Amino acid sequence: MIKKTIALIQITRIGDVIQTCIAADQLKREQKDIELVLITRKKFGKGLEFLTKGLFKEVIYIDLKDYIKSKNDNLESVIDNFDTSFFHKLEKHRFDAVINLSFSKSSSYLCQLIKSSNKLGLTRNKQGQVAINDQWSQYVYANVQNGTLNTFNLVDIFKFMLGTKETVFKGCSEESSNTISIHPFASQKKKMWGNHKWVEFIYKFLKDNPDYTINLIGAESDAEQVSKMINSSTLTNFQERINTVVGESLEFVYQTINQSRLLVCHDSMASHLAAINTVPTIVLSLGVVRPNETTPYSNNVLNLVPKRSCFPCTIQTKCDLLPCHKDINHQLVSKLTSAILNGSEINAEFFSKEVSPFFMESVDIYASNFENGFMELSKINESSFTSQNMMETYYKIIWSYFFKEIEINTFIPTLSDTVKKDLYNNREGVKYLFELINFGLKFSNAIVNAAADINPDYNLINEYVAKLGEIDKLLTLTKNTYPQLQPVVDYFYVAKANVAGRNIKEISENSLLLYYSLNNMCKVLYDLISSTLKDEGAHLES
Repeated sequence: MIKKTIALIQITRIGDVIQTCIAADQLKREQKDIELVLITRKKFGKGLEFLTKGLFKEVIYIDLKDYIKSKNDNLESVIDNFDTSFFHKLEKHRFDAVINLSFSKSSSYLCQLIKSSNKLGLTRNKQGQVAINDQWSQYVYANVQNGTLNTFNLVDIFKFMLGTKETVFKGCSEESSNTISIHPFASQKKKMWGNHKWVEFIYKFLKDNPDYTINLIGAESDAEQVSKMINSSTLTNFQERINTVVGESLEFVYQTINQSRLLVCHDSMASHLAAINTVPTIVLSLGVVRPNETTPYSNNVLNLVPKRSCFPCTIQTKCDLLPCHKDINHQLVSKLTSAILNGSEINAEFFSKEVSPFFMESVDIYASNFENGFMELSKINESSFTSQNMMETYYKIIWSYFFKEIEINTFIPTLSDTVKKDLYNNREGVKYLFELINFGLKFSNAIVNAAADINPDYNLINEYVAKLGEIDKLLTLTKNTYPQLQPVVDYFYVAKANVAGRNIKEISENSLLLYYSLNNMCKVLYDLISSTLKDEGAHLES
């Protein structure tokens, strides 16, 4: 049997490489006639060889050293900056497909350079322009890169791009000791709870659970912070029950986590290591973290999420006070930790009986579920829904059907008057968006008809194109006025910019189909909002 060879490009962070391994493992389980080659950065991939060995036919390392020297680099200059040995390694393989799972400028050039007739993800065309050929990559470029309303986990997005269908989890390792692991660090200050919070949690947990010890995990660069924690006067009487795992290899960290009863951490690579064998995990999502995207891909995870309206923020947002860090109480984390270790069922009844409402005022708690074949976060504490929550739900329904033809059923919660007002406002925005799209349909259809003439009137076609350009500007104004409609508008822009076709007739026909798709999305979104508001008589007509 001749096996097909697929190249996967993943040149972003360690956590992304781990998530790529999880998706790749699923693909190999489903399709035995495929061999995979991973292209990744040496500083991210080398320490993960305990995961990549056997999973990939070869791992080709690239030392970027910024082969794109400036924003003005063209394809020729990028090629000149590459080490020739890199191309020799690529030439050993005949790639049936190249799938770029990174969405950076660097990765787009890299994808363009690798020879294959089938390419998914961000790449470049012969003119050096960005090209995104598949729907899922267009979705990522529009919604994951630029917004906060993405509803899909990154592992699922990778899996969808790879074409996998099933979700299979490995079992937890044997409970060998009464030990939990804590990884109190992250790549950014905004994502980290703070030493004093972690010290309070460690004290509370060790005091309430005298039979347990803790593995305190950190990188070599975290050694000073680890020392400050364990030498805190608060933990003086507990130092013998705190093991430090600092500066060890990723394989050692993986084994340490795998032998633990539980991992408590931020959104970090440690959580993704725990997901490989579904080690029970509590994640504290803070700052720029988007839980829907980066919650560890496991059926055994709780995610604590601030209710604060400014969460999640962006890297560019300046925030010195970090108010979302105060929203998660150390006593709540300790209570959840003990409950998991005791085998308690954590549900609305648990929070009602066991947890003070003062601890729950500023936080929502989500558990992972896979009922629809992909990861979804379900709120398990009794809490009111925000307009953001509702819009996420609507988009989950729309995108799931649009891309996967999966119909999702959901309940309509009780909403506050403020949320209803926000939804009414969004519905007005959808109505305006729908009207603009209908104008787009009109002019796009006119272009199709004009292009079909034996002697097309190109002046007339240019007039119609100009009209569509005006509509695009109005769409931008609409999404700025109604920010929670950004996902639909941005996806439309990206998909439209990458419409396929060999001539103006084919391009205009495919553009027309895209306008019809957006038209239908608006109808569904309008109906969903109306159903939530129990305004059954409201509907849109073309």
